[in-house]
Amino acid sequence: MKTSSKTVVSGTNLVVVLKHLQRISEHCTNVAEYFFFRINAKIIKHDKFADTEKGEDE
Repeated sequence: MKTSSKTVVSGTNLVVVLKHLQRISEHCTNVAEYFFFRINAKIIKHDKFADTEKGEDE
């Protein structure tokens, strides 16, 4: 473990950065859904699941 401690630290930092990037992308999705709702007065959060259910029935 002592010989590869730099690798462990680098890997840990990478995981933390990726987690932050994921959180940023979730915020971007929320903002986009909010503006879509404000412009079109339609909620799209649950349409994702409705599309998959329609595809299975056909």
